[in-house]
Amino acid sequence: MLMAIILLASVCFPLHIAGAQESADNTSSSEQASDSSQTTANTEENQSEPSAPPVSSTNQTTLPSFSYKDAKESTIGRTLILSIGVFPFTYFYTGIVLDVTRYVSHDFDSAYAPWSSSVSLTDSEMWTKIAISSAASVLFGLLGAILK
Repeated sequence: MLMAIILLASVCFPLHIAGAQESADNTSSSEQASDSSQTTANTEENQSEPSAPPVSSTNQTTLPSFSYKDAKESTIGRTLILSIGVFPFTYFYTGIVLDVTRYVSHDFDSAYAPWSSSVSLTDSEMWTKIAISSAASVLFGLLGAILK
């Protein structure tokens, strides 16, 4: 709960500051525009010949446009990102499946129960867990890239 509040505050606070800076920039540009119009009015009075209307210099920022239709995403990149993102979940669930399998294969001996931590994984079981979870995450990544 505390982490959610901190995350929300960190996201909202910079936006609030940026909004205040933007409004300050707008007020300073309008002040500059009014100052420049007053100075142009004074110079027009001093000049006897007609001149062109003053050019107002406002600071307008145009944002670059972006369209997801124009973005080209590689299948390999998408597969890699999805595979890395799915790996922790597949590792967790593979561990549960291997623990239950080990419990069943030892005739439901309470020493091998999935919730007990008295028996640790052997080296071969650990490598099996890593191999299965890696293969499953790559399959999910490929599936996600293909179904895009």
